[in-house]
Amino acid sequence: MYNAFARYLFRIRLRDVDCDFRLIRRSLLEEIRLTSTSGTICVELVRKLELSGCGVVEVGVRHYPRLHGRSQFFRVKSLAVTFTQLVRLWFRLVPGLWLPPAPIVEAPAPLPSNPPVLK
Repeated sequence: MYNAFARYLFRIRLRDVDCDFRLIRRSLLEEIRLTSTSGTICVELVRKLELSGCGVVEVGVRHYPRLHGRSQFFRVKSLAVTFTQLVRLWFRLVPGLWLPPAPIVEAPAPLPSNPPVLK
């Protein structure tokens, strides 16, 4: 349900937004500026990678049942915090809103206003 919600809200084409097993080129990660500090970082990462135009390939990964402990996600407080963070992220990442989107990659250095003249 979280995947479907995040994919719809952020217009993400990737099927499994929240899968924590990823192989990503270091050069791409060095170009993307991530600001999320919670579980929403997966959505931010995938959205910014897709907006950057890089190729994305998904392969199947086996999921095994949890043997110990319990998920901390499905608690009212945790769900409320995640929902709030997703809304804030949406305002920064989904184009076409009244707020300017966050930069996807670091901006290049500005060109000098008076370039040197070669003689």
